[in-house]
Amino acid sequence: MIRPRNTLPLITVMVGLLFGPAIAKADFGIEPKSFHTSFEVSEGVVGVPQASSHPYSFSLGFKLNTDSEGHSVGGELRSVLIDLPPGFAGYPFATSRCTRQEFEGFTVGCSPNAQVGVIFANLPKLGTTVGGALYNMVPPPGVAAQLGFAIAGLNALPEISLRTENPFSTGRYGLHVANYGLPLEATSIEVKVWGTPAETSHNEERGTEAAEGTAGRGHAFVGPHLAFLTLPAECSEPIHTTVEVDSKLDPGHYVKAEAASLDSDGTPTAPQGCDAVPFAPRISAATTTHAASASSGLNFELGLPNEGLTNSSGIAETEPEKVEVELPAGVTANPAAASGLTGCTEEQFSHASLTNPGCPEASKLGTLLARSPLIEEPVEGSVYLATPHANPFSNLLSLYIVGTARERGVLITQAGKVDINPTTGQLTTTFGRVAAVAVLLLPVEFA
Repeated sequence: MIRPRNTLPLITVMVGLLFGPAIAKADFGIEPKSFHTSFEVSEGVVGVPQASSHPYSFSLGFKLNTDSEGHSVGGELRSVLIDLPPGFAGYPFATSRCTRQEFEGFTVGCSPNAQVGVIFANLPKLGTTVGGALYNMVPPPGVAAQLGFAIAGLNALPEISLRTENPFSTGRYGLHVANYGLPLEATSIEVKVWGTPAETSHNEERGTEAAEGTAGRGHAFVGPHLAFLTLPAECSEPIHTTVEVDSKLDPGHYVKAEAASLDSDGTPTAPQGCDAVPFAPRISAATTTHAASASSGLNFELGLPNEGLTNSSGIAETEPEKVEVELPAGVTANPAAASGLTGCTEEQFSHASLTNPGCPEASKLGTLLARSPLIEEPVEGSVYLATPHANPFSNLLSLYIVGTARERGVLITQAGKVDINPTTGQLTTTFGRVAAVAVLLLPVEFA
């Protein structure tokens, strides 16, 4: 029998032949620097937009990491989540809206008058990039707004909801666009949303066949000439948009990318012209009784006229950065005066939802009614007394606002600080940025 002098090299060779060299596994994710956003200030012209204006269009897109055969590595794209910055708004009544019944089926039956843009996706199944129309949909219960698109079997209904950054301080609200469970593999997506869908220059892409690229099949828009998109009234920094994606192989594990608004040279640039943004709120306040030294409620109303919201050539009015209400001298508050009154804790307030205000009924001080042109239903809710000294401001008297529009899935939560002048006892209540609010009615009992 012949034995090798050293069996280790032979074993190493056999293992190498059986298993081959180690290959680095590619990760699912967004191709570096591929996520981008841009604004057209006029047809075909990318530039720096006017703050609080209505751009000609807003575009975004990204590509996934792909292998040599053009498929996404690490699994097929499952979900796409997009966060738009506070102040970026869409007016859902700028066009007609497509119903779910019209959208479903082998051929989409949505009217061209419901189209608000176009979308393109690379589908490895077809080996090419195809396009389709983006529609303004009638949202289902519990959803603020909804879009719909159909591209060669890639049908989806992204839902738009309202998110808040920090209800304890800024209370700034932004739009969250979510699309879960894409039915077909897509390795890149490009979306263009029209600022004013009624523009005649969009006719060439209006209609299902036109959006898919069939020449000479465009449609004219029938309806009022109303703006759909409104930009933030913010000139200190570029408009930042984020996207998150996950795969069907690893659902729930999201990969994130961020993009900023760019000028024509590709440099991150903020909107301009904030000094031209109008701001003319209407304010009224009155006690519910005129008897001296008597307990009284307070009716406070804040109105925000916004004629520029739907005017495609106008500039929309900005929302308040903060609301500060100073009561007349001599009007004081006694949080413990009401029988059985208790405070709402920060934890209770943080658990507010569409079905549960979080704060106990025994901490309720007044009511809230807010109307926004962006939704049909009013936001209704209550004002609550925060637990003294155990609140975000660590002071004696603070307020919590909780309001909902359940049919649209809108939840508004905001904390307000009450300062007491140590000399005069005069009260000043301050709330952070109040977004999506047109009217506030706050009857609060004073003693």
